[in-house]
Amino acid sequence: MKKIAIITRHAVPNYGSLYQAYALQEAIKKINNEPFIVDAEYSYYSADKISKDAMKTSKYKKIPLINVISYLIKYVRYSKPIKIFRIYQKKWLNLSRKYTDKEEFYKNYPKADIYMIGSDQVWNIMPDGKIESMYFLDFVKDKTKKVSYAASFGSEKKIKTELADITNYLKDFDKITVRENDGLRILRENGVLGEQVLDPTLLLNINDWNLVMENINLPNEYILLYQVNHNKDLCKKAAAFAKRKGMKLIRVTNDMSEIFWGEGFTYLPTPAQFLYIIKNAKYVITDSFHGTCFCINFNKNFIDVLPENHSQRNRSVLDFFDLTDRIISDDKFDFVEQSIDWSKVNNILMEQRKISMIELKSLCEI
Repeated sequence: MKKIAIITRHAVPNYGSLYQAYALQEAIKKINNEPFIVDAEYSYYSADKISKDAMKTSKYKKIPLINVISYLIKYVRYSKPIKIFRIYQKKWLNLSRKYTDKEEFYKNYPKADIYMIGSDQVWNIMPDGKIESMYFLDFVKDKTKKVSYAASFGSEKKIKTELADITNYLKDFDKITVRENDGLRILRENGVLGEQVLDPTLLLNINDWNLVMENINLPNEYILLYQVNHNKDLCKKAAAFAKRKGMKLIRVTNDMSEIFWGEGFTYLPTPAQFLYIIKNAKYVITDSFHGTCFCINFNKNFIDVLPENHSQRNRSVLDFFDLTDRIISDDKFDFVEQSIDWSKVNNILMEQRKISMIELKSLCEI
């Protein structure tokens, strides 16, 4: 049994970030290995740091009183989500000791048989405008195996100025797999070999996810709106659609300020509760990559309402399952009622899950 160190963006106060980390951990357990999550990211996402970083770029930064008020508002906004998600990081993830200082981490990083960069946008630009070298395993100075599973570059436009450094880092990996077809293209255009695999959340089936769901009281029939781009107009259109269909709207968000955006406001269900909300929805309207993945995994009728600057990640997974017709760019929400050939989708999922698990197993071999 090999010790597999997973380095991923598990500490972002975001449902998808936690789900993908948990799923990769559990998938590695299924092939008889001992995974753990390197907990060297949490301090980057403290409410205090996020709020102070926002102050630095605020147009009011030269007006002390307004700047302080802005800090307090952001601190309140972020502190509860970070607290809730941290509870579930500790509950669901096999975490290493927590590293709060990068220099100390590089000196005393946890030992493992294999170092694996996990999924999510690990190779994108970070909030400080730079790539994070930790996600390229530059701290591993010996010959220990270095691999990636379903890593994502996020926005190609954002990483253009960093591509030379990224390429040099990746050429030191033993094997690379990525999440999106765009990621595969970026690798090939820069002379790096790689394979495309499923997002980790799709490696687990609905029975696996049932084990961590928490039942809550819900309407008999409801439409779930889950968006990560915080579009007020989309909330209004979804509410009007739900009213027209005679259903309740559940609008999940971790942003308290959205309480004023109309009906359906559902603030910060726990990660265990949110899975249950997705599973039991009649229809789902989303712009989220992982929201889309769970609709596919749970066989929920859904539509993707995609803003242009975030569309490629969702298009990639929809391409995989021949579901690009679920993308809409306007308010034609009635399309969510159009049936999906779930037999075809599930056959693709089972086949791709098998292929991706074979790839994962090869990553875990020395």
